Amino acid sequence: MSSPELLALVLCDVASVDDAGKVTLQGLFDCIWAEGFPTRHNQLAVFWKARFHAPGAARVVIEGPSGQPIALTDRVDAAQAGLAQAIHVVNGVEFPVPGEYFVRLIADQGQIGVTMLDVRVRQ
Repeated sequence: MSSPELLALVLCDVASVDDAGKVTLQGLFDCIWAEGFPTRHNQLAVFWKARFHAPGAARVVIEGPSGQPIALTDRVDAAQAGLAQAIHVVNGVEFPVPGEYFVRLIADQGQIGVTMLDVRVRQ
């Protein structure tokens, strides 16, 4: 069975879907600045879209610089082959240290895709 194809994986402040299914993303980012560590980010939204070749499921995992998971979302089921998308709102994520964090979209077959989030010290 082939892995799903990633079409989009982005981080933003707010994401929504209207009644017609159109997605609106506000405040896209790939960097967070903090005064000190650990630091907490009140809310981030993760939007993903993928093409599934068979029924399956996917979830988002946010990993710290050393690979430890710091946040995990619920699985989203793709009941049939075709396009699937989801918005996950993650509240109160704590980033223990500065560095490169990885936001991974994981399916039953393994990783579909990854994007990086740089967490830096404000100077």
